[in-house]
Amino acid sequence: MDCQPGAATGRGSAEAALSGTQDTTGATVAGRVKWYDAGKGYGFVVAEDGQGDVLLHANVLRAWGCASVTEGSRVRLEVQKTEKGRQATRILALEQPNGFRPARDAAPPTSSPRWRSGRPSNRRG
Repeated sequence: MDCQPGAATGRGSAEAALSGTQDTTGATVAGRVKWYDAGKGYGFVVAEDGQGDVLLHANVLRAWGCASVTEGSRVRLEVQKTEKGRQATRILALEQPNGFRPARDAAPPTSSPRWRSGRPSNRRG
């Protein structure tokens, strides 16, 4: 299944949120994903407001319905200030570049004989 912007939130269109026309509460920031490492569970967004990068944690991304995001994606976030800088608390809109389809959290395939009880088998067969 593909990561669908807004699928987890039930909010308005992604384009409306990216343009800033959506009514939201809290501080919002628009920007582009600088990098994201799913293995580390976080990445950073370069904010368009020039006030520094914003931390994007895996939990915030998962709440949106995605397991990963690609570099260069346009994003609009609700943020909070912390001792170490700004951190995303919620994704309001996410637009992946050129139709990129990020991975979603999914169960392993069950039709393959190598998968049993959700774990890969070392047996060949």
